[in-house]
Amino acid sequence: NVLFGHLLSALVGIIFITFFEASFITLGLAVGVSTMLMLALKIAHPPAGGTVIMVMIGDVSFHFLIFPVMVGAITIIIGGIIYNRLLLKRKYPLSWK
Repeated sequence: NVLFGHLLSALVGIIFITFFEASFITLGLAVGVSTMLMLALKIAHPPAGGTVIMVMIGDVSFHFLIFPVMVGAITIIIGGIIYNRLLLKRKYPLSWK
């Protein structure tokens, strides 16, 4: 959910900023669209809503999908695995769905 939620949200933000100027209305619509898509695809990750806003305010390109969105999401996942398995000694993640 972390990886695909951020990827989808960044993609929605890039699509919105390509066709619309960033305003309070388009920001809200973009966050709503990305949230609806994440829920429909069962990859909901609420913090990814911030990625849409960051993409639209920053007016970034498709390279933003790789750096920093994907690298950041992968870093968070690896950090979570290390923290849970090595320090807390518990199985994480419980599933790789």
